[in-house]
Amino acid sequence: MLQSSYASIGGLKGSGFKSVEDMVNNIKLWKLAKDNGKIVAGILYKDKHNIRKTVAIFTDGTKKGKEKFKNMIKDDFERASIEVSHDLLKYIQRNLTSLVKKYAIPSDKVSNILGKDIKIIDKYRYERDINGTKIIKMMLGTQKEFI
Repeated sequence: MLQSSYASIGGLKGSGFKSVEDMVNNIKLWKLAKDNGKIVAGILYKDKHNIRKTVAIFTDGTKKGKEKFKNMIKDDFERASIEVSHDLLKYIQRNLTSLVKKYAIPSDKVSNILGKDIKIIDKYRYERDINGTKIIKMMLGTQKEFI
């Protein structure tokens, strides 16, 4: 499920890990959602500089999986940050519009939060290099110590 969730963008690109397997084996916090005992959605996190940051997300593609994911991500905006791009950015903008307005982190704060160079595109969108690919992203969540 994790790999198939990233297939449309060329697969999972685990920054800071040697491989996908290395990432999966070294991520200490996974949040999983089940339906009738079957995993239907999940979020993987890492702590960096005492910040909980979403590393990867996945669903099984079902309506129930997407619904569970939507609830998981809504809860996370209060206690974690997430960088979104591609289809996930479109999905969140379309389905969680009021939360995007509330939890979008200004682009000029992102470099400090990530400890990485970014190119600011507008108030909330920025571009950064991930494994040699420039990707447009938006950061959502709560990082009160930086804002």
